[in-house]
Amino acid sequence: MSIKGTVAAGVWTVAQQLDETEWQTFTGSPDVAAPLRDRYGVRVEGQSMDLIYPPGTILECVRYWGTEPIKSGRRVIVQRLRDSGEYETTVKEYVIDGDGVVWFVPRSSNPAFQAFRFGQHEDGIQSAEIVAIVVASIRYEA
Repeated sequence: MSIKGTVAAGVWTVAQQLDETEWQTFTGSPDVAAPLRDRYGVRVEGQSMDLIYPPGTILECVRYWGTEPIKSGRRVIVQRLRDSGEYETTVKEYVIDGDGVVWFVPRSSNPAFQAFRFGQHEDGIQSAEIVAIVVASIRYEA
C-alpha cells in the first residue's frame, strides 16, 4: 500500500496528492476487508487531531462510496470543493448528536479548534463530502 499524500488536521488545506514517484510504501492492516484499489495512506499534518493522531501519523484509509452508514465516533477524511475549483481536505471525528445532527469534531489539545456541522453552508464552498474512513493509524517511535 502507498502513502499518496497529506491530510490536514487543523485548518482546511488544499488536497495534496504526491506524484506517484514520491509515494512511500507501508504495510496496511491485514484484517481490513476492502479491495486494495480502495485503500491508501495519508500523513497527518497539523494539530486539530493531536490527541489521537499527532503530526506525522500515517492514516490507513478506505475510500467511502456513500453506500454504508457511518457509526458515530469513526474518524473520516472530509473533502470540500471551493468555488475556485480547488479541493481541500481534513481529518475529523464523525459524531452524531442526540438530535441526529452530524458534526465533524477535532480531538485537539488546542481549544481553538472547533467542531463544525456537516452540510453547513459556507461562502465560497460548492460542496463537501466524506471521501474516506480511517481504518488504522501508524505512529513511528522517535
